[in-house]
Amino acid sequence: MPKFVERRLLQPYSDTILHRVEGAAAVRALGVLIRKHPRTALDMLGSGLAQAGLVGIREIKNKIKGEHPQAARAGMPKLTKRQLRRLARTVADKGGS
Repeated sequence: MPKFVERRLLQPYSDTILHRVEGAAAVRALGVLIRKHPRTALDMLGSGLAQAGLVGIREIKNKIKGEHPQAARAGMPKLTKRQLRRLARTVADKGGS
């Protein structure tokens, strides 16, 4: 993984030794995921971007409508583990075709 990416990822974990170890483990796991399973990493990235896009659009709509941010968060869907697995399978199936 490029050094500037590692520095950026580890920046929030620089408080204590334990935080540094946690951050290093997270960066290592991310690096292994990207190197050994690039397709899975890409699918996860796509799912995350899709979710972020939905949240961003919802926030823009609420800003235009003048709604309170807390009211907007209350309406966000909570996905169960089963729903997340189904979503991951759907994304993987669509990516393979």
